[in-house]
Amino acid sequence: MENSLVAPILRLPPELLGEIVVHRVLDDPEVNVQLLRTMSSICRVWRDVTLRTPKAWSRIVYYVGKPSTTRETLHTVRDVKEWFRRSGSCKKDVAILFTLFKPDRSMSGKDQDELAQLIYTHAAQLRSLSLRFTGLPEEVSRRLEISFAQPMPSLQVLDTVSLYNYQDLDNPTSSLSKETIARIFASAPRLHSVVSSGVPLDLPPTIRPRLNAISVDAVELEALFQDPEAFRNGFHPLLAARALHLRSLYRRRDAWFPPSDFAQLDSRAEVLKLHTISLWAGLLFQIIHFSRLVKFSLNQYGRIRSLQEETSSMFKVLLAANPPLRELELEGVWIKDADLCRVLSNLPTLESIAVHGGSPAVVRTVRDLTTSTRRGDQQWLCPRLRCLWFSHPKRKAPNRGVLQDALEALATARRSDAEGQFPSVVAFDSVCLDDLILVADGPAWIWRVNADATDTIEDDYSRRYRRMNIQTAWTLVESLL
Repeated sequence: MENSLVAPILRLPPELLGEIVVHRVLDDPEVNVQLLRTMSSICRVWRDVTLRTPKAWSRIVYYVGKPSTTRETLHTVRDVKEWFRRSGSCKKDVAILFTLFKPDRSMSGKDQDELAQLIYTHAAQLRSLSLRFTGLPEEVSRRLEISFAQPMPSLQVLDTVSLYNYQDLDNPTSSLSKETIARIFASAPRLHSVVSSGVPLDLPPTIRPRLNAISVDAVELEALFQDPEAFRNGFHPLLAARALHLRSLYRRRDAWFPPSDFAQLDSRAEVLKLHTISLWAGLLFQIIHFSRLVKFSLNQYGRIRSLQEETSSMFKVLLAANPPLRELELEGVWIKDADLCRVLSNLPTLESIAVHGGSPAVVRTVRDLTTSTRRGDQQWLCPRLRCLWFSHPKRKAPNRGVLQDALEALATARRSDAEGQFPSVVAFDSVCLDDLILVADGPAWIWRVNADATDTIEDDYSRRYRRMNIQTAWTLVESLL
């Protein structure tokens, strides 16, 4: 007790303690509501700080799906009201989600009406919003009308799935009239990003010029090339957005690939994140021309592996657009050594490479190509490369000691050439291997534990399910902004 009374943490001002709480709760997308309950029960000081920091309570996710025995999520409407009350006048990220697939928990109409009224009351404070109401179509429409009746001057990200009725998953229908939808977008002047499902995205023409980021699930590739003129003439959102996150791509078995005389669609995207297999990504690049791409991220499905030839073909089509790529992130990707060499040799502007999981050959090849292998003119491959990051599932790197030695040699050689005979070569700013980071210690290098390291390998279904329970529309587009 005596030691706790003189603990240095108690000497910090409450404002600084509040910033610590906000940083811990909001900066990590996987933190659940139980952490707030825990921090408010440590002692009186932490309880007062936690309860008096409204921003810490500003992420409000109520996912009504399978029942849970833990307290990781908000369970009742009462919990939701408590979070709204404690967040005060702070900008809020709100997601009221009812699972679309055979929910095991039912929600009374009265409770849903209360939630709609909460959205109405706090409309001016919403930064992002996702809604999924259930019931008869007319009931869903009525609740949406209530929720969106007020202007939303602070709204920046909207989940447009909220505006549709998915009782028939194969043929969703709009729950609101076109006039109402147009009014909703007009009453949100700061709206710059949307989250949606499927193509086409039925957005008012007035919103398209100011679209910054789009996150879309379940994109049917055939819909992109069956009527290309409609895409061009309609200034389609997928072609207008600066950043795209396509969470899944698919094609029907009886559909054909684009014909040989198909004219590619031009995209303005500078950032592209794909969660799909290389085969579908390659087809996407045949349909849409990404000539402005600066950052590209490909995340393969956890247990589905593309053939190495499919990955090589995908990169061949992508590089044909000659994008000025500066950042490349590969997760769970398998590709041949020689093909990866060709990819890197055609990306002279590359500044960052991140390789998570995938074929061990990918890690070895990136290491070898950037360490000792030079091109015929004795120039470094990827001369502008500043950041390297390798990670593996559960932080178990094969031949970890060998990789550490090779990366140290790489950092030393790059720095030597940057300061000597190859001034066009850039020395490394960051080299990471799992939970370790390589830092300069005078002329030498040492490995230290990276306190900010997180496992990015998402082949654990339970982890993805936990994240789904706490993510908001803002979470989905935040990395794109």
